[in-house]
Order: sequence, then structure tokens, then C-alpha cells
Amino acid sequence: MGGSRIFKVTSDNKVRAPQIDTNLMTTELTIWKMDIAEYPDLDAREKEVFRYIAKAGCAVTI
Repeated sequence: MGGSRIFKVTSDNKVRAPQIDTNLMTTELTIWKMDIAEYPDLDAREKEVFRYIAKAGCAVTI
């Protein structure tokens, strides 16, 4: 039931759509993990900040 919602969210946010593999016995859904620094609406400076925080591996205060 939630498949259409998942595809809408990925489309609205311009991220990679899930992959669906199905046969008579099973259905497998792969949802891709996305590096937040690669989010399409971030400028270069914002991406740099997110990468720094991710690399630090802990809380960062400025």
C-alpha cells in the first residue's frame, strides 16, 4: 500500500527511486541510502559543512 507514497517522496525530493525485484514467490524492495551532502538543493558550502560533520562522527558546535 505504501509503494506509491515511497515513489512520490523520492520523485518530489529528486533522489534515486527504489528498485523492485519480484517473482512468483517474493518481492524485494531496495531503498537507497543517500549521503545528505549529495542532496540536490544544497550549495557547495552547505555540502562542505555536512561532509565535515559526517567525518567528525560526533556533535559539532560552531
